Amino acid sequence: MALRGGTVLAATICLLAAPAAAQENYRLDYVREPGTEVCPSEAAFRAAVSREVGRDPFRPDAPNLLTVLFRRSEKTIRVQIVAKGPGLEQSAPEHEKLAWECAGLLHHAAFSAGMLIDPLEPLEPEHPIAAPTLPPLPPPKSHPPPLSSSSPPTPKPTIQVVRSPMSPLPTRLLFSVAGGAAAGSTPGLSPSLTGGVGLRQAELSIGLEARLDSRGVRSEESYRIRGSQLSGMLVPCHHMRLRPWLQLDRCALISIGWLDRSIDYDSSVTKVPVEKPTLTWGVGFRGGLSFPLGQSLTLQPRLDVLLVPAPPQVQIYGRETWTYPYASAALQVGLVYAFDVTHPTAKPPPPPQSQKFSPGVGTSGGSDDI
Repeated sequence: MALRGGTVLAATICLLAAPAAAQENYRLDYVREPGTEVCPSEAAFRAAVSREVGRDPFRPDAPNLLTVLFRRSEKTIRVQIVAKGPGLEQSAPEHEKLAWECAGLLHHAAFSAGMLIDPLEPLEPEHPIAAPTLPPLPPPKSHPPPLSSSSPPTPKPTIQVVRSPMSPLPTRLLFSVAGGAAAGSTPGLSPSLTGGVGLRQAELSIGLEARLDSRGVRSEESYRIRGSQLSGMLVPCHHMRLRPWLQLDRCALISIGWLDRSIDYDSSVTKVPVEKPTLTWGVGFRGGLSFPLGQSLTLQPRLDVLLVPAPPQVQIYGRETWTYPYASAALQVGLVYAFDVTHPTAKPPPPPQSQKFSPGVGTSGGSDDI
């Protein structure tokens, strides 16, 4: 009896220690090839995987090896994940995104790595249910009776297909600031500053900007005309990738401005009364280029051209002295900071049991499904 009790105790200890032994550790080989510097850092990947599996699985002296490789083609970046152990090698489905969306690959890479490190096991019922035994079928009749016309047809079994949810496109919040010079919006060439906020998804964006063209000066006859303009703009844009490091920006501009003017006579000796500040409006376009400086920061040189259908006039004692031009332009260089507002590193809901994948079977061909 004592021997039997010791056997039960030893079996209980083995069962309690089994889950801990199943949690294997890995050495991490994290590689970003040239051109993928905008992709998530190794520290971000380690943190995301730790959240996925609920622990830190990486040890420098672990017997297993997890390799994460980011490769770049002309327009896209692909991530490949391979786990190697004693006598075993498994690969996760590969995923790819456009180069500027590489931050979104952290979500897929962390989830795939978590499946390789701690695979999800299928749930088993606590008590297996035995299949019921069917009674023997009666012998068929030689002439079965015909079915009544009022009998309803036998319904066909339906098959329900469960699909894994698609990952939504990331939405990015944009903050921008730019500076340069403007001509035509004030009486002379003037410094120009712009600040804005917007949203971007894939190749489309929309933003709101405020632009200040500070006081410019123009001399007409014996008068010196000074003016400044503050305007607000609605800016919808389309962005096209030309190279992995270059993007073309094409935008429309809808502007409403507040023009303030003053007039001096004979080198500011005498002040001349002028009209009250004037509202102006215009439509135009913007052309620019974007150069990524990192995962979230972009450098943008750009040119704004604004058409003003009804340009204001400068009148002195009821006589027109000068009229603003029908078009204005501003050449600026700016910085744009962007970050995802859809939390791409959040863990997705687990797929149904029938849809869980085996880490060593095939690849997804760059799809967003896991």
